[in-house]
Amino acid sequence: MRKVCCLLFVVQCFNPLFSQDWIRYYGFGLHPHSSYCIEQYDKGYILLGNINNYKYGWIVKTDINGNKLWDLKIGDGTNETMPSVIEQTTDCGFVLSGTTSIYNSPHTDPFIMKLNSCGEQEWCKVLIHDNESDGGYSVKQTNDGGFVLLAELYGNDPNDRIHLFKFDSGGELFWHKIYSRDSIIYGEILRSLYVDTTNFLITAFCYYPNWIKPYYIQTDTSGEETWRLVYSQHTGLGYVGEAWATVRDKFGNYYSAGRREGSPELLKFSGNGYEMMNLIMVAGWDISSSPYLI
Repeated sequence: MRKVCCLLFVVQCFNPLFSQDWIRYYGFGLHPHSSYCIEQYDKGYILLGNINNYKYGWIVKTDINGNKLWDLKIGDGTNETMPSVIEQTTDCGFVLSGTTSIYNSPHTDPFIMKLNSCGEQEWCKVLIHDNESDGGYSVKQTNDGGFVLLAELYGNDPNDRIHLFKFDSGGELFWHKIYSRDSIIYGEILRSLYVDTTNFLITAFCYYPNWIKPYYIQTDTSGEETWRLVYSQHTGLGYVGEAWATVRDKFGNYYSAGRREGSPELLKFSGNGYEMMNLIMVAGWDISSSPYLI
């Protein structure tokens, strides 16, 4: 991996303080794909994506005005490397996760990579497993300075789709947990991971048994499952929708965003896994007449 001088991405941001806006274009002729963006301490941005038809992962660092400060590519230019998410770390560096086929082509494996504040690699781990197409979906830093990686389909049983890996601050694997499905759930699709000082929460959706429903697994910080929730399984309702990302409020309740029947959806549930609210967020929707109101 090395730094290169190239352009990537399309981004539009706003500076409400001065009522200014700007547009910057990156990646002419390189078939760029942008997947993730975070704001940094200096009010600049880190953009994550791919170029060259997913043969390279790509990271761009900008200043507050969108001017490129540095960029780098990840991969060998031959096999697919698809980073999915990047996060700022407490040392002002970065941790990212994703999927690569460099060591197991044509199959893919999850990876986790740690960078310093200048985008230089400190360490990288690829979780190689033969004969499976595995993937890394989300990574978070934990309170002890380590990292947790959410991955899919890693292992010998294709029915065990949800995996959580814990690494120490130097990238050494500490534990690996598998969250096996029950006899009704199938086809789980991972979306994101939420981490706080006491719990981890996996956000996904699944088929239960023939309807798409939000699916959540909460663990303690050692990865031991505390509860799981298939949203609205107890009401006998059918299709409830997808779940994509979850946050927690100061009272310990979770709020999750997703999609149902092409419309944005908001779910609320307690820190103990009890359903509290399920709304389709569409202007003019009559909430009082909705059979999905919990």
